Amino acid sequence: MRKAEISLIVLLVAGLYSGSCQQPQKPGSLRTGEAPHSRKVVELSLVRSTDTADANLLLRTAAIISSTQTDSAIALYREALHLCKELRYFSAAACAYNNLACCHLQKGAFAEAMTYNNKGINYLEQVISSPLLRHRPEELRKLYRYLVDFYSYTDKHQKIIETYRLARPLFYLRDSLQSEQFLGLANRAATAYFRAGYYDSASAIYTALLSGLKPANKYNYSTTTLIYMGSGAVASELYDYNKAHLLFKKAALLAATYNDTNLIATALNNRATLFFYQKQYQKAKVLAFQALALSIHLPARQQIQIKYYSAYTLALSLMDEEKPGAALPYSTTAVQLAENMQLPGNKISAYYLLGTNYVRLKQYKKAEKHLLLSTKWAKDNGASEMLASAYGQLGITYARMRNFEKAYDFNFSYAALRDRLRGKENAAQVAEINARYEITKKDKALAEKQVKIESQQKKLYLWTGASLLFLVILLAFLWRRQHRMAQEKFKATLAGEERERSRIARELHDGIVSRLSVIKTSFSALPQYYREDDESLEFQEIIHQLDQSITELRATSHNLLPEFLKRAGLEETLRIYCENISKGSRLKITFQSNEFPALNDEFQLNIYRIIQEFIQNIIKHSGATQALIQFDTKEDTLSITIDDNGAHQKDLNGLAPAGNGIGLQNLCNRIQLLNGSMEIEHFDAGSSVYLEFDLKKSGQKG
Repeated sequence: MRKAEISLIVLLVAGLYSGSCQQPQKPGSLRTGEAPHSRKVVELSLVRSTDTADANLLLRTAAIISSTQTDSAIALYREALHLCKELRYFSAAACAYNNLACCHLQKGAFAEAMTYNNKGINYLEQVISSPLLRHRPEELRKLYRYLVDFYSYTDKHQKIIETYRLARPLFYLRDSLQSEQFLGLANRAATAYFRAGYYDSASAIYTALLSGLKPANKYNYSTTTLIYMGSGAVASELYDYNKAHLLFKKAALLAATYNDTNLIATALNNRATLFFYQKQYQKAKVLAFQALALSIHLPARQQIQIKYYSAYTLALSLMDEEKPGAALPYSTTAVQLAENMQLPGNKISAYYLLGTNYVRLKQYKKAEKHLLLSTKWAKDNGASEMLASAYGQLGITYARMRNFEKAYDFNFSYAALRDRLRGKENAAQVAEINARYEITKKDKALAEKQVKIESQQKKLYLWTGASLLFLVILLAFLWRRQHRMAQEKFKATLAGEERERSRIARELHDGIVSRLSVIKTSFSALPQYYREDDESLEFQEIIHQLDQSITELRATSHNLLPEFLKRAGLEETLRIYCENISKGSRLKITFQSNEFPALNDEFQLNIYRIIQEFIQNIIKHSGATQALIQFDTKEDTLSITIDDNGAHQKDLNGLAPAGNGIGLQNLCNRIQLLNGSMEIEHFDAGSSVYLEFDLKKSGQKG
């Protein structure tokens, strides 16, 4: 299955202002900024008015009991809705519609939830145009946010985009409260652009959201997590898989920090889909199964959603591995779960998946039935990406059934729709190019008038340019020579340091450690002559301290001179080093590697020292309890990621910025020596370091 045929998974917002429910999803690819079935019952802040006091009290009481007495809460919300409509208390009525949908979701009554969602849409579309709201921007902002949430649940992407464009001018983003409220609306809009195939527009919004993110706390961490996921999904669609992996790991780490099982499972499904894109099917399946295992700890409505996405990814992976028979149970499960949820987007994707599975099994009549249903619902809901994919599969199906007339029609529709989708973003670019062309024509006439003056100055420019070019070349030559000399000097310094480490390590091991061992042996023999000392606590304590001293000195000696590095290689040495750190400190380190390359001794030693330096600084300065080290090799590039959950600081784990701190400067020098690069990012729950080395330039590959 081609990447373009994979539908887009979108997550519902967990903990946004309105706390809306799960949107209709298109699984099989990455989720943007929303988390499954996390629509929350929200409390409307009390309005100080005797006319609205009763309505507010009903809403507040229903919100308090909604999680334990759902049916009673539903009755209160219905009463509040009736009262709010009588009072023309618009935002409170929208809140009641939203929470009625939430309560029915809590009960697993998806059809009823959809009914209240659609009623909320009809109500808001009518009241937003009311003249009463023209001079009430605060009320309008609330109503637009609710309307966008309702549209999200029914997968109306174009409506979301239109509403976002109308609402955007109402928000003054320098106001901190309005800026925070706008975050959820913008996240929804980015999701809609993404789902509609406007990846450039989605990327622009997510870039702005990421640049303005504030430190996460228990109230806003879910929104931050989902923005990371949305940005990762866009990066994946634009084939920037390294960035997508990094963003998904940030999302997972933040979700784990706040122990949010739902978001952790969502992040696992996102990474599974990303590995599917990269044709790493085994990894995709492992992560999908992990998400499935986590889903049993979730409430029923969230459990269904996680199982749905996991089944979808497993089915896709097995089909691409040419195992359509093994994929069929997962495709069937996805359809059953989609029918249970009654969400249009999920049904479109699930029936498309099962139809495609039947195509692979050569059961074309069954394939036709399910693909036609997917096509019908995709048309009804404006799901252009899925409609194009279904057209493509129907073209294959009818061709195999030898109905070439229908095969031609569907293939033609597929090609036309794909071309139109690819042209969406180009329309604005074409208009911009045309405008620039008109400006260029006007400028051309002016340029011709200046030709004579320019010809007279040409010689002067040539002489000046030649002189500047010579100066630039000279400066570049001098800089390169100075840089090369500095590198050679640094390399010699490193070699001297390693020789000194080796000398100290040998002296520790052969001198002090040996002498302490002899002393321990002598002490241990004393009980043969002085029986009463054998049971003495002081005696046992001396033996214990000697043991500890010998162990610590041996460890120090091995760290200074890692002979094991030459024998076992870098991967095994780092794995044992991380295990030893985890045993001896509060920091628990997870080490992961993929296709570890063969490296020469000098390169391995430098990488080992770099990792040592980062880990020691995490221990000393960050207060972290969890760290993750990942090695990944692709073609001629070695990538290393070091993540931790330590406290945010201006510098990295106690290291001063380059130019001020000797530690970081030495690290930078080592990395440059190996033809590598380093990126450091701080986020709300820790730090992330990304190292990349060109193995070919470093002489590791021919």
